[in-house]
Amino acid sequence: MIRMAVYSPFDINELMRRLAAADLRLVASLAARMGLSVSEVSALEHLNAAGDLTAGQLAHRLHMTSGAITGLADRLERIGHVRRLPNPRDRRSLLLRSTEQADEQVLRQIMPLASEAHEYIATLSEEEREVVGEFLERMIALIEKHAQVDAGREV
Repeated sequence: MIRMAVYSPFDINELMRRLAAADLRLVASLAARMGLSVSEVSALEHLNAAGDLTAGQLAHRLHMTSGAITGLADRLERIGHVRRLPNPRDRRSLLLRSTEQADEQVLRQIMPLASEAHEYIATLSEEEREVVGEFLERMIALIEKHAQVDAGREV
């Protein structure tokens, strides 16, 4: 139920924390339903969002070592969720690409949530969508900025 009151900055931060926790639970649930680890689902999400990535780029995004990302890519390739392709920019490296099979499986799992979210968003006025969109854009930028911090230093 939506409360009809003014939210304080503390309230908004608490809601963002709850949203992040709910998203973590959703990813864990998705991973369990797909028979994957949370890291494997996260890798597929990054590949879907960014397109082809080198193993090093994916390792950086997931804060994993090169050895760990190689094992993860091997597992995903073995079950048909990732393909390794020649890197046209660097013959020494390969690109990782999520397969259509993986993309379809993820889509089937998240479609009910996406449909319900779309239905709710469609009830918002243009002005409300503008405010929500701007807020989310700024929060995403802040989160991405702080996600780049590694061992106390910005990467």
